[in-house]
Amino acid sequence: MRFITGLAIGWFTLNAEGTMRQPLRPPSSLEPQNASASIRAHHTHRAVLACESRAQLREPRCEPTFEKRDATTTFRLDPVKLSRITRRDDTREPVAVRVRSDGTAEGDAVRVAPGVWEVVWQGLPARKRFSAEPGAVVDVALETQTGRCERVVGQCLIRNDAITRRAEVTVR
Repeated sequence: MRFITGLAIGWFTLNAEGTMRQPLRPPSSLEPQNASASIRAHHTHRAVLACESRAQLREPRCEPTFEKRDATTTFRLDPVKLSRITRRDDTREPVAVRVRSDGTAEGDAVRVAPGVWEVVWQGLPARKRFSAEPGAVVDVALETQTGRCERVVGQCLIRNDAITRRAEVTVR
């Protein structure tokens, strides 16, 4: 009986109120302390205001003048299902990220589970893939340019209907 009482006392400790509680477990080196990657997103949006003709190495060229625009946008991070993992085992879900007008991500830090992910953004010509490792910081830099300069019969004209989108992903 003394052995059982000793086990009970050794297993439980008293808290400040004098009630019994289970002791905290020490951290395990086998369990990851930060099992997700943090996403930092930002977006810049600029529009062509004017086009000016400039000679460069005897070739006339159109140089744009830009203005900053509202950077509000939304994009999605989709998990890439790898063939070696069955869909049943991969429980990752798409994550929506909203970027405010100042160009920074809205809300709390976005976190994703480890694995391969894709940036899905309307108008982006090709999806950008990255591998999220536990504890990594993933920077997603988005850029939109509205309008472009075009040389037509010796004049520089603005094409306001042209929209160019780029994305760059850096994993640290």
